[in-house]
Amino acid sequence: MATNIAKISAAIVALLNSAQLGTFYEKERFTKNTRDMAALYGEEVNGGYIRLSSRKRVNDYDNRHVITLRFQIVYLLVFSDENDSQLTFEDNLELFDDVFMTTDEIEASTQASHRTDDSTGLTVDDTQPVMFAGVLCHRALMNITVEYFE
Repeated sequence: MATNIAKISAAIVALLNSAQLGTFYEKERFTKNTRDMAALYGEEVNGGYIRLSSRKRVNDYDNRHVITLRFQIVYLLVFSDENDSQLTFEDNLELFDDVFMTTDEIEASTQASHRTDDSTGLTVDDTQPVMFAGVLCHRALMNITVEYFE
């Protein structure tokens, strides 16, 4: 039986992949060498992964528990100066946010809401260039907070 974390994680990845802006995974993918990493993510790195970054349980006044999960989303896109990749990258960040704001897919499939009191939708925490799988990439660190009752 899948845990709530696994169900919510799968719903988030499905939403990210529905944007058709790269391939996202439910976990960070690793290999022992750069060549195999490039094979996992493609020569033209475009996509990323998610990971649970925090979990909190709080008792509310009705003897229920409010579970708050925060997922970090890592998005990578290969640098391509001749194709203005930075502009594409920044546009994609806005498109990802639009996907989360125009759907209730997470709630429908998991009974969890990504529209909480503390945050609504996707938050971009940081963007910067990184070397990934031997390729210079744009990287965004984003997060989404999800709550449900137990």
